[in-house]
Amino acid sequence: FTGPLIDFKNLANLKTLKVSHNSLTGTIPTTFLSGITDKENDIEVDLSYNDIGGIVPSELGSLTKLDLKLVMNKIQGIDQALCANGDGSEWIDGDVAKYGCSAILCPKNYFNADGRQTGSAEKCKKCADGKTAENLGSIECSYPVNEKEILMRFYESTDGDNWYNTKNWGKNDNVCTWYGIECVGSNYGVSKIIMENNNLAGVTSKDIYNLPLLQEINVKLDSVAINFDGIGAAKNLEVLYLSDTGIKHVDGIKDAHNLKTLHLTKNFMTGTFPNEIIELQNLEELYLNQNRLSGTFPQNFGEMKSLKFAYLLANDFTGSLPASIGDLSNLEIFTVAGNHMSGKLPKSMNKLTNLKTLSLREQIRLGETEGGFEGPLLSFTDCKFLDKIYLELNKFTGTIPSNFLGHSKMTDSLMEIALNGNELSGIVPATLSQFTKMEIDLSGNKFESVADELCQIDGWNDGDVGVYGCKGIMCLPSTYQEEIGRASMAKGDCSPCAEGPFKDFFGASVCTTVERDILKKLYKKSGGDKWWSKENWMEDGVSVCTWHGITCDEDNSVQA
Repeated sequence: FTGPLIDFKNLANLKTLKVSHNSLTGTIPTTFLSGITDKENDIEVDLSYNDIGGIVPSELGSLTKLDLKLVMNKIQGIDQALCANGDGSEWIDGDVAKYGCSAILCPKNYFNADGRQTGSAEKCKKCADGKTAENLGSIECSYPVNEKEILMRFYESTDGDNWYNTKNWGKNDNVCTWYGIECVGSNYGVSKIIMENNNLAGVTSKDIYNLPLLQEINVKLDSVAINFDGIGAAKNLEVLYLSDTGIKHVDGIKDAHNLKTLHLTKNFMTGTFPNEIIELQNLEELYLNQNRLSGTFPQNFGEMKSLKFAYLLANDFTGSLPASIGDLSNLEIFTVAGNHMSGKLPKSMNKLTNLKTLSLREQIRLGETEGGFEGPLLSFTDCKFLDKIYLELNKFTGTIPSNFLGHSKMTDSLMEIALNGNELSGIVPATLSQFTKMEIDLSGNKFESVADELCQIDGWNDGDVGVYGCKGIMCLPSTYQEEIGRASMAKGDCSPCAEGPFKDFFGASVCTTVERDILKKLYKKSGGDKWWSKENWMEDGVSVCTWHGITCDEDNSVQA
């Protein structure tokens, strides 16, 4: 029989109704069996194995001894009043009194052989391995989608015929044997699609996100456009490898609520930092290196509370870091190296207690003077696990704080600190002697001295301090060592400068005269970046006498 279930309300003396295994549709009417006169009689109703949907109505509660069979329909709910009749309920031989709604039908995504709980040992069991039960009263769970059809649409939308490797694709029904496919089971449950450098092209099909157990998509090094429409359906998706794909935007990615890792390195993304990425509240790892993103760094970056790794180097971000960055309590690695940022570091960075690596280097581009973080160094006192600090080629001033890394727990680990190419001054403090192993670059600053205690630590700079003493940290004034500004076993001792008068600073990689310093200031103050002719200007490796427009006497002193 087909069609909607009728109410049978005119059958006053009905005791048994069996219409199972038909194709009845619709819902159970609120007037169903309402005409029965003796509502305390034993009444058996079997509606199982049909297509009846909707909610089991509360009106059936007037029948006190109803034996109702409803399994294997499309029922979506049970009025809770039917499940709360108390210990006196005689529905389904008293099972409802004992087990509640489960005695009528197993809930969604649960099952057992009877489609309901029939005893204390016959409980409804939860579906597993990616299987589901979309309706109440299921006797088994099933996989909700046809993975083969979805994957074949992915194949077609990405020019599968021209992939480098197509092993087994479309040749059998077991998708778990297809190249690049990993599953949670032996023949179902696609969890990973790994197509790195497999010559994919076109646009990925959006129904790929309907794979219920999908955790990872990797199309790195494939020239394929990514369709994020519908990504919210991929409830288990945690990892996206989209580097080197040529992607230009991430519109729609905000719906990937459970995404934890996002690789977008070496793409063509432009404009400001995508706010949709900031909306990914579960994101732990972000790789956005080498794109074309620009504009000021987002002030709400600190909203990404789960973030652990942030790689944002080699873009074109400007402005300063926001104070909100201090809210990233889980942050371990943060790099914005190779951008064009400026300003002072927010004091809130001292709150990054899990930070291990900080890279803010090279904010001043070659041949330019604008940009660069400035102001005093932070102490990073409470950054107890910070052991890699790269701040070179900026405009930091002042001294190294005496409490720099004062609460560090990494005193016996190898510390890497790069502060070269700034404007730091004063004495390199003795408090750094707490670190037994250190790779430190202090060249190209304005330091006036090094604490004696540091010159006796054999483990610094790969043993160079043990051989050369203070010179293994920085060359003494009026001496230099090309590129590194210190003596080393690889390059030798520091050499005396040939020109003069010299600036009395430690750590020279070139011999910087007072004249050179004055000319550099002239260049910066007069907009040297825009001069028509500026050959050799600002080049540290050549004499100022070779700079365009400069004339020197026979002693290499500037005349004009």
